[in-house]
Amino acid sequence: GGGDSEAGVAAHRAEYCDILKGDMEHLRELIEMEPECKWAHVTLADTILRLRQVADADAGEAGSEESTGLLGEWDELMGQLKEMDPSRAAYYTSLHARAHSVGGA
Repeated sequence: GGGDSEAGVAAHRAEYCDILKGDMEHLRELIEMEPECKWAHVTLADTILRLRQVADADAGEAGSEESTGLLGEWDELMGQLKEMDPSRAAYYTSLHARAHSVGGA
């Protein structure tokens, strides 16, 4: 029935969240060891947005506290990337505008 399918989707979503959170921890560790590793910052930022989308989908229109915290971390990463890679600052600024409109549109 419909309930089984909803429970299955919720289980898959929870598993996906756990995978993303694990990836984020590994990326944070890598950034601690290699603070100038740009791709780790970019990948962590992308992973944060993916997790934020799932968290917002679970929380509904209001979003979630977790999502707000993730967005704060994402903003910090964007600032670091602009400093590390000034030639792409406009690109990071456009990502920033898009990330802040996710869920609000």
